[in-house]
Amino acid sequence: MTPAATSTWPVPPAFLEVVRRSDPTLAAWAPGAGEDAAALADRWQLTPDGDPLHGWMAVVWPVVDQHGRRLMLKIAGPDPLGQGEGAALAAWQGRGTVRLHRRDPEARAVLLDRLDPARDLFDVPIDDACAVIGDLLADLVGVEPPAGVVSMADELDDWLVRLDRVPAGQQVLPTALVDRARSTIADHVAELRRPGAHLELLHYDLHYLNVLHTSQYATDDAGGWRAIDPLPMAGRREWELIALLRNRWPDAEAGGDPDRALRRRLDQVCERAGVDRSLARACAQAAAVDNLLTVLPGNVDSMFNPPFAVMALWTDG
Repeated sequence: MTPAATSTWPVPPAFLEVVRRSDPTLAAWAPGAGEDAAALADRWQLTPDGDPLHGWMAVVWPVVDQHGRRLMLKIAGPDPLGQGEGAALAAWQGRGTVRLHRRDPEARAVLLDRLDPARDLFDVPIDDACAVIGDLLADLVGVEPPAGVVSMADELDDWLVRLDRVPAGQQVLPTALVDRARSTIADHVAELRRPGAHLELLHYDLHYLNVLHTSQYATDDAGGWRAIDPLPMAGRREWELIALLRNRWPDAEAGGDPDRALRRRLDQVCERAGVDRSLARACAQAAAVDNLLTVLPGNVDSMFNPPFAVMALWTDG
C-alpha cells in the first residue's frame, strides 16, 4: 500500500545538520520535506524502498512505483539555481542525464530513474573520468533552454557587481588579472543579451560526484554513466568546465605540476565535447577571480582555494 498523504517520510538527520549550518532558508524548509515526500508518494502511487539520501540542497528517497520500477523521488529546497531541474531534465530527455519520469514544479520534486549512488567518478582515474564527462557534455550541449531557466547573463551581472564591491585593500590579486576577468564576464553578458544570440541549456555543476552509473538498475541495454543534479542555466557551453576543474585537487597535485594537470583536464573535455579551449580557459579564469575575491575570503580551508589560485593566473585563453 502507498503511504497516506498525511504521513511523514524520514529526512536524514545529517541533512538537517548540513542546512542548519549553511543556509537558513533551506534549514526552515528541510524539516517539512518528509511530509511533501509522503504526499507525492500518495499521489504518484510510490512506496519507500530504502533509506533516503541527500546532497547539499535536496533529499532523495528510493521508491518503487505501481509498475514495480525502482526509482528515486527527489525534492529540492527553495534555492533559485535548482528550481529548473525538472524542466531541464525534460528538455534533455535522458540524453546524457538521468531520465525523468514525473515532475511537480511547485513542490520542486522529480521522479527519476534509479542510479547507483555508490558508483560515481570520484575514484575513477582522472583521465578516464574526464573522458566520461567530455562525452556526457557532448550529449548535453546544443539543447534549447526551457522557459524559466536562470539566465547566465543575470548570473554574470551579479559577478560584476560583487567584483566592483571588493574594497581596494582586499583585492589580493594583481589588477591585470582582475581586469581580465571583468572583461571576460562583461563580454559574455553582452553576447548572451545580443538579439538572436544562441543560448544553450547548461548543467553548470558537472563534476565527478554528479555523474552516476546505471549499474544493476538499467532497465534496457542503454546502461552507462548519467549526469545528475543540474543547476540549469541558459548560457554558453564554455562555462560548463569550471566544476570539474575545481574538484579533485589532490589528483592535480599528484604529478607535481597542478597547472599542467588542470590544463590537461580542460583540453581533454573540450576536445571530446566540441568546446572552444580558449574561451573555456577565459571563463575558468574569470570564475576563479570571482571566487577568490568575493566567495572564498575568510574561508582559508576551502578545498576550492588551491585550484582557483591556479586558474586565476590563466592569461593565455
